[in-house]
Amino acid sequence: MCSQRRSERERRPLTVSPSTSSGQTETHDSPIGPTLRLHRVRWPVLPRIVLSPEHIDCVLLDAGAQPGAVCGAIRQRVSPQEWQQAQRYRQPDDAARHLLGRALLRQVFGDHLGRSPWLTDFARNPWGKPLLPHDVPGVAVHFNLSHSGRWVVAAFSLMGTPGVDVERLASVAGVAHASVSTELAGQLHPAEAAEVLAAPPEARDRAFLRCWVRKEAVLKALGEGLSRPLASFRVRCSSAPDDWLLQAPADAPLARWQCRDVAVDAGHACSLAWLAP
Repeated sequence: MCSQRRSERERRPLTVSPSTSSGQTETHDSPIGPTLRLHRVRWPVLPRIVLSPEHIDCVLLDAGAQPGAVCGAIRQRVSPQEWQQAQRYRQPDDAARHLLGRALLRQVFGDHLGRSPWLTDFARNPWGKPLLPHDVPGVAVHFNLSHSGRWVVAAFSLMGTPGVDVERLASVAGVAHASVSTELAGQLHPAEAAEVLAAPPEARDRAFLRCWVRKEAVLKALGEGLSRPLASFRVRCSSAPDDWLLQAPADAPLARWQCRDVAVDAGHACSLAWLAP
């Protein structure tokens, strides 16, 4: 959703349903496109979601302070290939986040397809983005996955394509300081780089992180990853959580986008972008 349309409409209230065995669900209405539902859960709980065209479902899975401790409990929830891939990670926490993300996807798809456990291998697009296999009949679920720190985040949509990114603030400490301004300017849109570097020093890292996760979410919704130049579109770097896409990619007009930040915790930033068909 573009900022002009949002300014013309009254912001609708956020409603939060009571906590259940599947965690807490928040509903964010939108003036265009599906309503966003946020499902907050903590491992070992995985959500039970009924996907529908009226909703974008975003799951925030809290893996805890030491995600690596849960690896053994996930083995039966992922495919043998995914388990083998996890063994290649040097750090147990990285392996656990990979496995938790796949277990989360498989829980949602198993419920949606009525096939639990669903352990079929994923297909991939030319840029490496996971997709549902082409031989799954009658299914058009678009999804995206990200993980960092204690959080695993996944987004699902039956109408349009979601992109989501979550990152730890500690992972960018010092990256936006003036000593790396030349490199920063070379990666971002010039207006974004100027906005980040104009922030007070104590706020610069968070401004850069907001900018980065917002741009990643857009790229992931497009399905092309970092193959598209970061400077080819522009996001807002301020703390305003909605309507932060200011200049859309050339082949995806601004009117097709719904963009907002997702609150996780003080040590992380998370953003969601949704591209209408």
